[in-house]
Amino acid sequence: MLPGKIIPPDEVKVLLLDLITDLDGFCREHGFRYGLAYGSLIGAVRHKGFIPWDDDIDILMPRPDFVKLIQAYHHPYYEIRCQDIDPEYPLNFAKLCDTRTVSVDQYGNSSPIAVDIFILNGLGASLPEAESIIRRVKRMHRIWSNQLFTRKLHPSLAYGFKKNLYILLSKVINLFLPLDRLVKRILSYKQSHPIDGSKYCASLDGWFTIYETEKMLQYKDAPFEDRVLRIPDNYDYQLRVVFGDYMQLPPEDQRTATHEATAYWVQE
Repeated sequence: MLPGKIIPPDEVKVLLLDLITDLDGFCREHGFRYGLAYGSLIGAVRHKGFIPWDDDIDILMPRPDFVKLIQAYHHPYYEIRCQDIDPEYPLNFAKLCDTRTVSVDQYGNSSPIAVDIFILNGLGASLPEAESIIRRVKRMHRIWSNQLFTRKLHPSLAYGFKKNLYILLSKVINLFLPLDRLVKRILSYKQSHPIDGSKYCASLDGWFTIYETEKMLQYKDAPFEDRVLRIPDNYDYQLRVVFGDYMQLPPEDQRTATHEATAYWVQE
Protein backbone atom coordinates (compact mmCIF):
# COMPACT_ATOMS: atom_id res chain seq x y z
CA MET A 1 0.00 0.00 0.00
CA LEU A 2 1.35 3.40 -1.03
CA PRO A 3 0.62 6.92 0.24
CA GLY A 4 -2.02 8.72 -1.80
CA LYS A 5 -3.53 12.16 -1.37
CA ILE A 6 -2.25 14.34 1.48
CA ILE A 7 -4.66 14.81 4.40
CA PRO A 8 -4.62 18.45 5.61
CA PRO A 9 -3.98 19.01 9.37
CA ASP A 10 -7.55 20.19 10.05
CA GLU A 11 -8.89 17.01 8.43
CA VAL A 12 -6.47 14.91 10.51
CA LYS A 13 -8.12 16.36 13.62
CA VAL A 14 -11.55 15.42 12.31
CA LEU A 15 -10.35 11.86 11.70
CA LEU A 16 -8.96 11.75 15.23
CA LEU A 17 -12.29 13.00 16.58
CA ASP A 18 -14.10 10.30 14.61
CA LEU A 19 -11.77 7.64 16.07
CA ILE A 20 -12.27 8.74 19.67
CA THR A 21 -16.02 9.21 19.15
CA ASP A 22 -16.37 5.63 17.93
CA LEU A 23 -14.30 4.37 20.86
CA ASP A 24 -16.28 6.52 23.30
CA GLY A 25 -19.59 5.10 22.03
CA PHE A 26 -18.29 1.53 22.24
CA CYS A 27 -17.02 2.07 25.79
CA ARG A 28 -20.32 3.60 26.92
CA GLU A 29 -22.27 0.74 25.34
CA HIS A 30 -20.17 -1.91 27.10
CA GLY A 31 -19.49 -0.08 30.36
CA PHE A 32 -15.73 0.24 29.78
CA ARG A 33 -13.91 2.96 31.70
CA TYR A 34 -11.63 5.47 29.97
CA GLY A 35 -10.71 9.13 30.20
CA LEU A 36 -8.80 11.70 28.17
CA ALA A 37 -5.24 12.06 29.43
CA TYR A 38 -2.09 14.20 29.27
CA GLY A 39 -2.23 16.94 26.61
CA SER A 40 -5.72 15.91 25.51
CA LEU A 41 -7.00 16.30 29.06
CA ILE A 42 -5.37 19.72 29.31
CA GLY A 43 -7.07 20.57 26.03
CA ALA A 44 -10.47 19.46 27.33
CA VAL A 45 -10.11 21.47 30.56
CA ARG A 46 -8.34 24.58 29.25
CA HIS A 47 -9.58 24.84 25.64
CA LYS A 48 -12.71 22.63 25.49
CA GLY A 49 -10.99 20.70 22.70
CA PHE A 50 -7.55 20.27 21.19
CA ILE A 51 -4.74 22.40 22.51
CA PRO A 52 -4.57 24.74 19.46
CA TRP A 53 -1.04 23.63 18.52
CA ASP A 54 -1.55 19.95 19.45
CA ASP A 55 -2.08 17.17 16.95
CA ASP A 56 -3.01 13.96 18.77
CA ILE A 57 -5.42 12.41 21.28
CA ASP A 58 -4.33 10.45 24.36
CA ILE A 59 -6.51 8.41 26.70
CA LEU A 60 -5.98 6.32 29.83
CA MET A 61 -7.85 3.02 30.35
CA PRO A 62 -7.70 0.68 33.37
CA ARG A 63 -6.16 -2.61 32.27
CA PRO A 64 -9.25 -4.78 32.92
CA ASP A 65 -11.30 -2.54 30.64
CA PHE A 66 -8.59 -2.52 27.97
CA VAL A 67 -8.37 -6.33 27.98
CA LYS A 68 -12.14 -6.52 27.46
CA LEU A 69 -11.93 -3.85 24.76
CA ILE A 70 -9.40 -5.70 22.59
CA GLN A 71 -11.52 -8.85 22.86
CA ALA A 72 -14.77 -7.14 21.85
CA TYR A 73 -13.94 -4.20 19.57
CA HIS A 74 -14.49 -4.63 15.83
CA HIS A 75 -14.73 -2.04 13.06
CA PRO A 76 -14.42 -2.14 9.25
CA TYR A 77 -11.33 0.08 9.17
CA TYR A 78 -10.44 1.00 12.78
CA GLU A 79 -8.00 -1.39 14.42
CA ILE A 80 -6.42 -1.67 17.88
CA ARG A 81 -2.70 -2.42 17.79
CA CYS A 82 -0.78 -3.35 20.94
CA GLN A 83 1.72 -5.75 22.52
CA ASP A 84 -1.13 -7.82 23.95
CA ILE A 85 -2.17 -8.79 20.41
CA ASP A 86 1.16 -8.75 18.55
CA PRO A 87 4.53 -9.40 20.29
CA GLU A 88 6.30 -7.65 17.39
CA TYR A 89 4.25 -4.47 17.73
CA PRO A 90 7.02 -1.84 18.07
CA LEU A 91 5.51 0.44 20.76
CA ASN A 92 4.86 -0.11 24.46
CA PHE A 93 1.50 1.70 24.38
CA ALA A 94 -1.57 0.82 22.31
CA LYS A 95 -3.14 2.66 19.39
CA LEU A 96 -6.60 2.77 17.85
CA CYS A 97 -5.65 3.18 14.19
CA ASP A 98 -7.50 4.40 11.11
CA THR A 99 -6.13 1.85 8.63
CA ARG A 100 -7.22 3.96 5.65
CA THR A 101 -4.43 6.41 6.46
CA VAL A 102 -0.67 6.59 6.89
CA SER A 103 1.31 9.30 8.65
CA VAL A 104 5.01 9.73 7.83
CA ASP A 105 7.23 11.60 10.29
CA GLN A 106 10.43 13.56 9.66
CA TYR A 107 12.52 10.40 10.16
CA GLY A 108 10.58 8.39 7.59
CA ASN A 109 8.70 6.30 10.15
CA SER A 110 5.13 5.55 9.11
CA SER A 111 1.99 4.54 10.99
CA PRO A 112 -1.74 5.21 10.65
CA ILE A 113 -3.49 8.22 12.17
CA ALA A 114 -4.35 6.94 15.64
CA VAL A 115 -5.60 7.63 19.16
CA ASP A 116 -2.92 6.69 21.71
CA ILE A 117 -4.16 4.38 24.46
CA PHE A 118 -2.16 4.32 27.70
CA ILE A 119 -3.12 1.61 30.17
CA LEU A 120 -3.46 2.06 33.94
CA ASN A 121 -2.03 -0.89 35.86
CA GLY A 122 -2.34 -1.74 39.55
CA LEU A 123 0.87 -1.43 41.58
CA GLY A 124 -0.12 -2.89 44.94
CA ALA A 125 -0.55 -1.39 48.40
CA SER A 126 2.70 0.49 49.05
CA LEU A 127 4.99 2.94 47.28
CA PRO A 128 8.07 0.65 47.61
CA GLU A 129 6.07 -2.15 45.96
CA ALA A 130 4.91 0.20 43.21
CA GLU A 131 8.43 1.47 42.57
CA SER A 132 9.76 -2.11 42.46
CA ILE A 133 7.26 -3.07 39.74
CA ILE A 134 8.17 0.04 37.73
CA ARG A 135 11.90 -0.81 37.93
CA ARG A 136 11.25 -4.36 36.71
CA VAL A 137 9.06 -3.19 33.83
CA LYS A 138 11.61 -0.55 32.77
CA ARG A 139 14.36 -3.17 32.80
CA MET A 140 12.28 -5.55 30.68
CA HIS A 141 11.34 -2.71 28.32
CA ARG A 142 15.04 -2.02 27.71
CA ILE A 143 15.66 -5.67 26.83
CA TRP A 144 12.57 -5.71 24.61
CA SER A 145 13.57 -2.55 22.72
CA ASN A 146 17.08 -3.93 22.23
CA GLN A 147 15.62 -7.14 20.82
CA LEU A 148 13.41 -5.21 18.40
CA PHE A 149 16.30 -3.01 17.27
CA THR A 150 18.78 -5.83 16.67
CA ARG A 151 16.55 -8.66 15.41
CA LYS A 152 17.29 -7.89 11.73
CA LEU A 153 20.94 -6.94 12.26
CA HIS A 154 23.95 -9.21 11.96
CA PRO A 155 27.59 -8.67 12.97
CA SER A 156 29.47 -6.91 10.20
CA LEU A 157 32.92 -5.52 9.47
CA ALA A 158 31.11 -2.25 8.76
CA TYR A 159 30.26 -1.94 12.48
CA GLY A 160 32.58 -1.19 15.36
CA PHE A 161 33.47 -3.69 18.09
CA LYS A 162 30.88 -2.38 20.56
CA LYS A 163 27.99 -2.54 18.10
CA ASN A 164 28.92 -6.05 17.00
CA LEU A 165 29.14 -7.16 20.64
CA TYR A 166 25.77 -5.53 21.33
CA ILE A 167 24.19 -7.41 18.40
CA LEU A 168 25.71 -10.74 19.49
CA LEU A 169 24.57 -10.33 23.09
CA SER A 170 21.03 -9.50 21.96
CA LYS A 171 20.95 -12.61 19.78
CA VAL A 172 22.17 -14.79 22.67
CA ILE A 173 19.46 -13.34 24.94
CA ASN A 174 16.89 -14.05 22.21
CA LEU A 175 17.85 -17.76 22.25
CA PHE A 176 16.81 -18.01 25.90
CA LEU A 177 14.10 -15.36 25.93
CA PRO A 178 12.50 -14.95 22.48
CA LEU A 179 10.37 -11.92 21.77
CA ASP A 180 6.98 -13.57 22.40
CA ARG A 181 8.07 -14.92 25.80
CA LEU A 182 9.64 -11.58 26.66
CA VAL A 183 6.38 -9.73 25.93
CA LYS A 184 4.43 -12.28 28.00
CA ARG A 185 6.77 -11.62 30.92
CA ILE A 186 6.34 -7.85 30.55
CA LEU A 187 2.56 -8.25 30.50
CA SER A 188 2.70 -10.53 33.55
CA TYR A 189 4.45 -7.75 35.50
CA LYS A 190 1.89 -5.22 34.31
CA GLN A 191 -0.98 -7.50 35.37
CA SER A 192 0.55 -8.65 38.66
CA HIS A 193 -1.78 -6.51 40.81
CA PRO A 194 -5.48 -5.91 40.01
CA ILE A 195 -5.98 -2.17 39.72
CA ASP A 196 -9.28 -2.14 41.59
CA GLY A 197 -7.54 -3.70 44.62
CA SER A 198 -4.40 -1.53 44.49
CA LYS A 199 -3.74 1.64 46.45
CA TYR A 200 -1.41 2.85 43.69
CA CYS A 201 -1.46 2.64 39.91
CA ALA A 202 0.46 3.89 36.89
CA SER A 203 0.66 3.72 33.15
CA LEU A 204 3.63 1.40 32.54
CA ASP A 205 3.74 2.39 28.88
CA GLY A 206 6.18 5.28 28.97
CA TRP A 207 5.05 7.84 31.56
CA PHE A 208 5.46 5.72 34.74
CA THR A 209 3.78 8.39 36.90
CA ILE A 210 2.45 6.86 40.14
CA TYR A 211 -1.11 7.85 41.09
CA GLU A 212 -3.43 7.11 44.00
CA THR A 213 -5.91 4.69 42.45
CA GLU A 214 -8.97 6.01 44.29
CA LYS A 215 -8.46 9.38 42.58
CA MET A 216 -8.21 7.93 39.08
CA LEU A 217 -11.17 5.66 38.36
CA GLN A 218 -14.22 7.94 38.39
CA TYR A 219 -15.23 9.73 35.18
CA LYS A 220 -17.61 12.37 33.86
CA ASP A 221 -18.63 13.93 30.55
CA ALA A 222 -16.88 17.01 29.16
CA PRO A 223 -17.12 18.95 25.88
CA PHE A 224 -14.28 18.39 23.44
CA GLU A 225 -14.58 20.37 20.20
CA ASP A 226 -18.08 19.48 18.96
CA ARG A 227 -18.19 16.14 20.82
CA VAL A 228 -18.77 14.99 24.40
CA LEU A 229 -16.06 12.69 25.75
CA ARG A 230 -15.01 11.28 29.13
CA ILE A 231 -12.52 12.88 31.51
CA PRO A 232 -11.51 11.92 35.07
CA ASP A 233 -13.70 13.34 37.83
CA ASN A 234 -10.51 14.36 39.62
CA TYR A 235 -8.78 15.74 36.54
CA ASP A 236 -7.01 18.43 38.58
CA TYR A 237 -5.19 15.78 40.63
CA GLN A 238 -4.13 13.80 37.55
CA LEU A 239 -2.85 16.86 35.67
CA ARG A 240 -1.02 18.43 38.62
CA VAL A 241 0.84 15.18 39.36
CA VAL A 242 2.20 15.19 35.80
CA PHE A 243 2.37 18.85 34.73
CA GLY A 244 2.10 21.08 37.80
CA ASP A 245 0.33 24.33 36.86
CA TYR A 246 -1.31 23.04 33.70
CA MET A 247 -3.50 26.13 33.26
CA GLN A 248 -0.44 28.29 32.57
CA LEU A 249 0.14 28.63 28.83
CA PRO A 250 3.69 27.81 27.65
CA PRO A 251 5.84 30.54 26.07
CA GLU A 252 4.81 31.33 22.51
CA ASP A 253 7.96 29.76 21.04
CA GLN A 254 6.98 26.43 22.63
CA ARG A 255 3.46 26.36 21.20
CA THR A 256 4.27 23.92 18.42
CA ALA A 257 3.06 20.47 17.40
CA THR A 258 4.78 17.62 19.21
CA HIS A 259 4.79 15.40 16.12
CA GLU A 260 6.16 16.57 12.78
CA ALA A 261 4.40 14.34 10.26
CA THR A 262 2.48 14.39 7.00
CA ALA A 263 -0.67 12.28 6.72
CA TYR A 264 -1.92 10.59 3.57
CA TRP A 265 -4.83 8.48 2.46
CA VAL A 266 -3.66 4.96 1.72
CA GLN A 267 -3.56 4.14 -1.98
CA GLU A 268 -4.46 0.48 -2.55
